[in-house]
Amino acid sequence: MPFLKERNKVSRSRQLENLTRKNGLRHAIFNTVGDKYIGEWRNDFKTGKGALLTRYRQLYEGDFDEGYRHGFGVLAYELENKIFVLEYRGNWKRGRMHGFGLRRFRDGGVYIGDWKNGKRHGYGLMWYPNGDFYAGDWVKDKRQGLGMLVRPDVNRYEGSWYNDMKHGKGRFIHLTTGQMQQGVWIRDVCVYCTFIDIRYRQSAIRPTKYPIQKFRRNVSDITQPHHDDNFLLRWLRARSWDAEAAEKMLRQSMKWRQQWEVDGALKTWQPSETLLTYYPYGSTGVDKEDSPVVIVPFGGLDIVGMLHAVGRQDFIKMTIQVLEKYMQEAAERGVQKVSVIFDLEAFNLRQYAWRPAGEVIISLIQMYEANYPEILKTCYIINAPRVFAIAFNVIKRFLNEYTLGKMLIFKNDSKKWKKAILETIDPSNLPQHYGGNLTDPDGNPRCITRVNQGGKVPKHLYKRSFEQNPDSVTAKQYTTAVIKKGEKLLLDYIVADEGCFLKWEFRTESHDIRFGVTLKDADGNSTAVVPHKRVAAHQIDESGVVACQSPATYTVTFDNSYSLLRSKKLHYEILVTPPVEKMNILPQEDESIDEGVTSTAATTSVHNSV
Repeated sequence: MPFLKERNKVSRSRQLENLTRKNGLRHAIFNTVGDKYIGEWRNDFKTGKGALLTRYRQLYEGDFDEGYRHGFGVLAYELENKIFVLEYRGNWKRGRMHGFGLRRFRDGGVYIGDWKNGKRHGYGLMWYPNGDFYAGDWVKDKRQGLGMLVRPDVNRYEGSWYNDMKHGKGRFIHLTTGQMQQGVWIRDVCVYCTFIDIRYRQSAIRPTKYPIQKFRRNVSDITQPHHDDNFLLRWLRARSWDAEAAEKMLRQSMKWRQQWEVDGALKTWQPSETLLTYYPYGSTGVDKEDSPVVIVPFGGLDIVGMLHAVGRQDFIKMTIQVLEKYMQEAAERGVQKVSVIFDLEAFNLRQYAWRPAGEVIISLIQMYEANYPEILKTCYIINAPRVFAIAFNVIKRFLNEYTLGKMLIFKNDSKKWKKAILETIDPSNLPQHYGGNLTDPDGNPRCITRVNQGGKVPKHLYKRSFEQNPDSVTAKQYTTAVIKKGEKLLLDYIVADEGCFLKWEFRTESHDIRFGVTLKDADGNSTAVVPHKRVAAHQIDESGVVACQSPATYTVTFDNSYSLLRSKKLHYEILVTPPVEKMNILPQEDESIDEGVTSTAATTSVHNSV
């Protein structure tokens, strides 16, 4: 019966198809995209030994498996003169470099070591085109783990790496100068470091010169018995080992100390109750190298209230006393530096737009740089809001490179800044709020009994009148204008001197406004300083400041051209400050604390939108 006939297990068409499959050794196979392959096949896949020349003029010779480079093989690329140059020689897995291999990069670099999924991963050696050499651990094409980097001048770093940066414990050996820098690195910056001399320093190419004895003789008329070599080295380092510049700096600092009676009356000076209550600072211990840790909840500083309640002179004296206190504590512990946690939680930029407040902060920075060089080990600036970038762009011009190099700025991400802080400070010496274990007896995680949090100074403590309160909108402070629908308000400010700043503060009623600042230089070229965009000034006051170049004209634009239905009522204050070159931190007899900033006259015009 037909239905009882035994069927073939493989159809005739399938049998013919199998006969056409590529199996075994083939002389040459070309495909439609321009590749050429000579080698072994299995079931239509390149499998076994073979050579593949791609349309990109890359030649691979070695092992294949199911069409992939798999096993051991050599990859080369063709130059314009038809010569093939080695690119990779080593192990492969499913088409990617995997295992041990050597690769020559087209920029001249060479790597020998472990690979994983096409990336350097494991232990390997890397010769860079610029002459650097690295031997150590890799993770996904990044130097990570333990490794050694040797520079072309034979100076080298040995220690921990993370994400292609020096990070963790390590040492940098300066063979050219005969010194070794040892400590802790964070993101390529040495934050806890000590310098020691190598035994063969005098045989180095450029041995570091220590003019200590000569420097000590030159300043012997102003130094005191407790000013040891470590003290003198601070001034030499601050002036790049220029003994004359260091002597000048030290003499100026000693005059400053006499002027403020730092070593005399200031030691017994008693701050007022207002300062003791509202000046934000404190300490709960030391770091892992026994240096004092100072915590500054700067966001809690009411600078406007402070200047009205105690005055500028007492505020500066309090700052000097705090600096001297922790320098004395460091000296008693046998160290020279302090670590700082600078907390910007609740930071308000608006109060620093008031000229006396901004000037006193800049004056304190200048005072610190001139009289306390090389004392900062690390400064963790945490909880930095977006507006802090505006303030930092202003103050960083008054900081030297050493101080800037010690600053680590973190946004409001406690996981990141707590991890960084705990790398150098033990939890037993930190409040729980900053990642430690300490709390007050009542369980407060900020340890407010040891770290003063600052706060708003009550107005009944004010000793000086302040006719114009920066927290209120008055006719004396703000100019009011109505910008009609479809129109713009343009304010032109001419800046003739270097060191000026353009400041603004404004608000609108009920609706937003488009705001921007442009600059026109002496050649007539226009540049956007603040990009024009819509801001919700009806919800929160807008304020800002930019450093000005000169000569130039700055145009502040309030744009309502996009609105076809509504006019906008605007209250604004815009001013150009006088040049900020050198500020005297001594109060002037004829200067009142409530002296405001006089606005530079602006040429105002209203334009219809095109």
